[in-house]
Amino acid sequence: MQLRGEEARPEVFHADVIAGWLLLNHSLSINGFEVISGYSDIMSPFLGAAGASAGATGWWSNLRSFSLSRFLPVGGGRLPIPRYLSKLPLNRITHFELSQILELRRFVPGMPDPLNGIETDKLYPPDNGYEPDRTDEVLQTWDALSSTCRELCVGEQAEILQQCELAIRRASEAYDAIESQIRLDQKSNAEHLEAIREGLRLFRREAEIADA
Repeated sequence: MQLRGEEARPEVFHADVIAGWLLLNHSLSINGFEVISGYSDIMSPFLGAAGASAGATGWWSNLRSFSLSRFLPVGGGRLPIPRYLSKLPLNRITHFELSQILELRRFVPGMPDPLNGIETDKLYPPDNGYEPDRTDEVLQTWDALSSTCRELCVGEQAEILQQCELAIRRASEAYDAIESQIRLDQKSNAEHLEAIREGLRLFRREAEIADA
C-alpha cells in the first residue's frame, strides 16, 4: 500500500500485513509468550483474538499506528482535527461528523448511534462549534479501545474471532446508513474494514482455526 502523505491510512491496513501480524501474535502466545503489541490502536481487539495480552496506542496521532511517514521530513502545518473514536464503525470520526450524525438521528429512521455509551462520551458535547481538548481526545481514545477489547475479547479464541467478525459486519452496516446521508472525511470512511475482514480470513486459514 502506498502512502499518500499524512492523509493516507497507515500501512498496517493491508490484509496481508494484518494477517501476518495476527499470526505472529498467535504463534508467540501458543508457545507460552505473553504478547504486548505496540502501535496497535484500533487493531488491539483483533490482536487480542490472536492471542495478544495487551495492545498499546500513543498519546498523539503519529504514535498510534506505525507508519514509515513518521521518518519522512516534515514541514509546518496545522494540528490534526480532533476526532472521536466510535466503537460501532471501528474508526475515528471528526467531532463535526459526530455532531452531524447525532443531529441526523433526530430525523432519519435507522440512523446508527455513534456514541459509545461510556464515561468519556461526556467529553464530546453535541455542539458543532465545540472543539475537544487534545487531552480529552486522548482519554476518549483509550477509554473506547479498552471498552472494545473488554466486549470482544471474551471466551475461547474461535468465539472471539466470531465476535470480531460480527463487529466488522455491524460496522459495515453502520457505514452504509451514515454514508447514505453525509460524505465522511477520508480518514473517517470505511476503507479499513475490508482489509481487517480479509486479514482475519487469511489468519484463520494460516492458523487453521475453525469456527466456534
